[in-house]
Amino acid sequence: MLRSTSVKQESWKPVKLLAKQPVKDKILSLECDLEGKIAVALTSTSMNIFNERELLNVVDIDGGYELKISSDLENIFVLSSKKLFCFDYWGNLKWEYVSDGLIDDFELDPLGKNIVMRGEKFVVFLNRFGELEWDYNFSEYIIDMYYTTSGAFLISTTNQIYSLISDNKFDKILELPGQVNTFFSDDGGISINDKNLISFSLTGHHIWQKDLVDVRHVRYSNKSFMNYYIEGDKKLVCQDRNGDELWIYSSEDELQNFNIVNSGMMTGLYSNNYFHVLDENGEQAWSYYAREKVVDFSFSSFGGDVVIASENKIHWFQNEGFLRNQVNLNLESIESLISKVSFYESNIGDIEDNFTLVTEQSGGNFVSLKNSFKTIAKLRTKLEHLHRRHVNYLDSLPEFMDLLSLQGAQTDEMVPLIYPYFSLYGDIKDNSNYDNLSEFANHLLSKLERYDLTKIKNNSIFDQKNFIRDAKKGITDEILNINKLIDQSVNDLKKLEVDVNRLIIGWLESGNVDDKLQDFFHTYSNNIAARSLKSEVILEKMESHMAFVDYNTSNDSIKLQRARFRSRKDVELKLDLLNNSENKLENMNIRAKIEGKGLDLLSPPSGVIRINHLKSGESSPITFSFSPKSRANTRVILVIQYFDTVGRKCTDWLGDIGTNFLGCYVKPLQLSESEHESERLNFKDYTSHTSFNVEGLQLSKITKIAKGMPGLHLCNLKEEDTRSIIYHSGESSLDGSKYLSMIFLRKLGEDESLRVAMELICHSNDIDNSSELKEEMSLYLKNKLLELNAKFV
Repeated sequence: MLRSTSVKQESWKPVKLLAKQPVKDKILSLECDLEGKIAVALTSTSMNIFNERELLNVVDIDGGYELKISSDLENIFVLSSKKLFCFDYWGNLKWEYVSDGLIDDFELDPLGKNIVMRGEKFVVFLNRFGELEWDYNFSEYIIDMYYTTSGAFLISTTNQIYSLISDNKFDKILELPGQVNTFFSDDGGISINDKNLISFSLTGHHIWQKDLVDVRHVRYSNKSFMNYYIEGDKKLVCQDRNGDELWIYSSEDELQNFNIVNSGMMTGLYSNNYFHVLDENGEQAWSYYAREKVVDFSFSSFGGDVVIASENKIHWFQNEGFLRNQVNLNLESIESLISKVSFYESNIGDIEDNFTLVTEQSGGNFVSLKNSFKTIAKLRTKLEHLHRRHVNYLDSLPEFMDLLSLQGAQTDEMVPLIYPYFSLYGDIKDNSNYDNLSEFANHLLSKLERYDLTKIKNNSIFDQKNFIRDAKKGITDEILNINKLIDQSVNDLKKLEVDVNRLIIGWLESGNVDDKLQDFFHTYSNNIAARSLKSEVILEKMESHMAFVDYNTSNDSIKLQRARFRSRKDVELKLDLLNNSENKLENMNIRAKIEGKGLDLLSPPSGVIRINHLKSGESSPITFSFSPKSRANTRVILVIQYFDTVGRKCTDWLGDIGTNFLGCYVKPLQLSESEHESERLNFKDYTSHTSFNVEGLQLSKITKIAKGMPGLHLCNLKEEDTRSIIYHSGESSLDGSKYLSMIFLRKLGEDESLRVAMELICHSNDIDNSSELKEEMSLYLKNKLLELNAKFV
């Protein structure tokens, strides 16, 4: 720990300054992603991207003045006066939008659907791909705008507060004349005019009003129950929702800015060369002297990482003590929620399993601690959602009973027994939100339509035009599949209403109220799980279509060491992959595409196999399964996606493998020696024969190669010092035709001679089949022998 860092509370230790990195030009603003892995510093001339504390890229941007990161979309947004840029995490420009008017600010939808830009009197709504969706003009100057965590959009003008309603129109919530500033929260906000501070709710009510003081930078925490602001120059005030002060922090220097983690358990603030961290009571937990003026800072979402920007440097801190305390507090809270939720929810097995897993991981190192906190955050969100559903149940029950055409029909005894079906109804509605999937599919189609097929040069291994055409058709098909899932969800909701209606009427008629969950409950639960799986497959297939459009052919990192087809019950394509790079590669997706009509993909249904990681020089076997359909020329094309050492997603060509007779269309047929002889007699009129001499290999080695014939069953082997006889049998995987063969090997010359005579005799139900078997077996044997430097004489 460096002397410039002072930890003042034991429970916050350790706090570690991990690194400093210089930045050319003065830093204007700083942002990091939720994980604290990506940090971006904006100057007046450039955007500086750091990955794991190392400078990854410097992107020239003149006049950029606002910076935001979307961790869900893995995008970096930079705003200049008339243009919004969208970059990926490695500085590649994804899109840009040029506005007709000057832009003052922009907001990101937390649900990942929209980006909103505002000017003096207008707002512009873009989708997440930078395409204009709609715009809106106001008659008054716009003061501020805000997205709540649930996705509601709020906007304030000089005299009004508005909320966006579903039909692209705004509904007035409240009239607040003469607004100078508005600071929104999830359930309201604080308005400042020339006389007062006014706290308001989204229901249109004033909560409290105070005489005007010099207030700057209002923030919220604890789901908007607490608010904070800088009063004057040297005072940070924390108050509750009713405006009552909870604590005040006084500074000797002028406070520049501050921020709080969502839980309210940590506040960061800076003044001159100092950065301070406060605990939930406003007491200093630790401080840092940066030796130059601090201009900005950013927390990772859980507060485990703190990234500080001084005028010309970035400073990274590992805030481990705080994170470890937060993990323990959240685990206690989750355990309490599970005990409550499990009392009335019927299916939380996955939640309990995940809780057990993160409990075991929570005592690990800092990295595992951060990873466990991601799962903890998801668990807590899910449990809080289920808990809110139950808390609001009595208020929601009349509406649910009205859907069933049974309003007011329930007795007190029935109320708790109806809840599982009410909750199931909510799960189906939650599961039926496929808007993002549909939007993504339509965006991909739009992107594909922008390819000019007449200008595409066929420089790739396969004709990219065909891949683009296939992708258009494939994604169009997936849109139909998405619509099917939507229809299935709607139908399930309607059927569930009927089933629950019948159940309750049965209770009323019989007077016998049964607390056992009905079988239909499990049917609908299974349907939800099936639709969830199908939606994942749809997404995988769409991403695969695009991978085969945008792949890179210069792949030196991953090599296809071995590839071969093998026919058993199904046709298997067995691959061996080698990490040929000097670094560990992570999150690998191997994607398969079929060119031709000879095979249909069976497993995995998405056409994607995942490998978590491969170390340098490490290899891994994988298998795709297919069903044979015809003898049409067919190839399986492979691309691989992975993350390189800096976290960049790469899509590389891996190879292509053509179908073959022995690997795909013949499978082993178990026959005894006598059955083999009997079948040979049946096919005596359809026999094909070939022979050749081999030099340079021992008889035993040739025998070993010959008996391991792919696609065929080794029925019998007779092996002596000077000769061998090998019997194989197989059948067509398409029409059941039988294939029989005998391989005769005989040593030529003296005992030490390396010359062997080989004779191959093949039988089948017609001459074409026996001839093809002879040719394929001969080709296989010759290739294998040549690999061992044999000669044919």
